[in-house]
Amino acid sequence: IGFFKDENETRTLLFDLREAGIPYQTGLTFDITDALTGEHVGIIDQDSFYCKLPEHGCKIYIAEFAERKDSSQNLQTDKTFWNVVIN
Repeated sequence: IGFFKDENETRTLLFDLREAGIPYQTGLTFDITDALTGEHVGIIDQDSFYCKLPEHGCKIYIAEFAERKDSSQNLQTDKTFWNVVIN
């Protein structure tokens, strides 16, 4: 996941899991790590997360699929579709 900004001001940007094709109902989310620093950011436990960028800044994250912490509700997913996406 990459955030890039070429403006002369600090800005907070949004990444929405639903726009990435991962709605809440799937029980899936991302576990993200900063690709440049190696810092483990954690599991996204909302439908979106925010990233603050400085002037002309960028952030690049490594995203791995993870189960939502609250996915114990026996959510129904299309296993065939998600196997294609994950693999």
